[in-house]
Amino acid sequence: MRTRVLRQSCTVFFAALTLALCAAPESRSQGGEPPYFAIRGAKIVPVSGPTLENSTIIISRGIIAAIGADGKIPDEAWIIDGKGLTVYPGLIDSFTDVGLLASPAAGTPGALAPAEPATRPLQTQTVARGPEDRPGTTPWRNAADEVNLADKRIETWRNGGFTTVIAAPKGGFFPGEAAVLDLAGDRPGDFVVKSPIAIPLNLSVTGGFSSGFPNSLMGVLAYVRQVLLDTDWSVRARPSEQ
Repeated sequence: MRTRVLRQSCTVFFAALTLALCAAPESRSQGGEPPYFAIRGAKIVPVSGPTLENSTIIISRGIIAAIGADGKIPDEAWIIDGKGLTVYPGLIDSFTDVGLLASPAAGTPGALAPAEPATRPLQTQTVARGPEDRPGTTPWRNAADEVNLADKRIETWRNGGFTTVIAAPKGGFFPGEAAVLDLAGDRPGDFVVKSPIAIPLNLSVTGGFSSGFPNSLMGVLAYVRQVLLDTDWSVRARPSEQ
């Protein structure tokens, strides 16, 4: 479970309860981050149960450890004055591209996205001669690499109560890898909770390639099936590690 405090000048603090998605035994604290945070004296609205007035919530390495009026705050905790503020569970947008770099190809299933990392070879083809060309397939793209703090939707989503998103690139049939992002932080890396977590699949036939392939749902399914078969063949063809 990842919790971030936004601004101390805000009237509301969001506590993102994402344990079901990304709980892990290892710590994910950033360098220099204290092992504990404590929001003291706030109004706390838990997931279940009555609202707690003038209470404290203690976060240990990104996980809510205790909530209550009499909780003992660890000596090494970073204490945040919550007087007059409200802490409540954050919402999760389970599939979006909020917080990612804008791409001219976004929303066009057959187009190639131009935002591959510099270390990856670019695909420049625009005409598909058949399924062997693999257009619209950019699995090397990763949402964690494309976080863009200038995306104005971050603040809009956050103001609406969303603290966490599952974000993925758009454009193509296999547009890239999705990641869990928190919508708060000073650097792009601060947003990343877990990556990768999934590879989205787009079965839309809108747009297609300039040659007209695939131009039907059956064609898209055949394309996807061939990609999966070729991937399996590639894995099997690699020399086994000793």
